[in-house]
Amino acid sequence: MEYDQLPNPESLQKAIQAMSEHGVKVTLFENKESALKQLQGMIQPGATLMTGASVTLEQIGFIPLLMSGKHPWKYLKTEILGETDPDKRTILRRHATLADFYIGSVNGIAETGEIVIASATGSQIPAYAYTGRNVIWV
Repeated sequence: MEYDQLPNPESLQKAIQAMSEHGVKVTLFENKESALKQLQGMIQPGATLMTGASVTLEQIGFIPLLMSGKHPWKYLKTEILGETDPDKRTILRRHATLADFYIGSVNGIAETGEIVIASATGSQIPAYAYTGRNVIWV
C-alpha cells in the first residue's frame, strides 16, 4: 500500500458507506480550499473549540487561521499555550476536552468503517470517544 496515494474510488465509497452506517456523517471534498470553507461554516460564532494535533488541519490552513486570531471562535489552545504554570495548564487541557467543537483528524479508516486513532499524548482521545459535543475529523 502506498501511503502517499489516494484510495481507489471503490475503496473510498465502501469506507464512506460503512462510516455512514455507523452514524458518522461523511462529506468528501475535491480540494483543501473547499474543506476549509465548509469547516469554517460548521462552527458557530462564539463557540469554544479545541484541536488535536493534525497535519491535515495544517495543510488545509485551519491551524494558521486559528493562530492568527482572525476568527469568531474562542480557541482554547491559545490559552493553554499561554499558561506557564504546569498545574493550571493541566486543568486547562482537561477543560478543553469539553469544548463546543473538538476538531482533528484520524490516522486511518478501513473499508469496514473502523477508525484508527494513534496519539503521542492521548489528549484528543477523551473528546473523540466521549466528551466532545461536536467532533469533526478532517
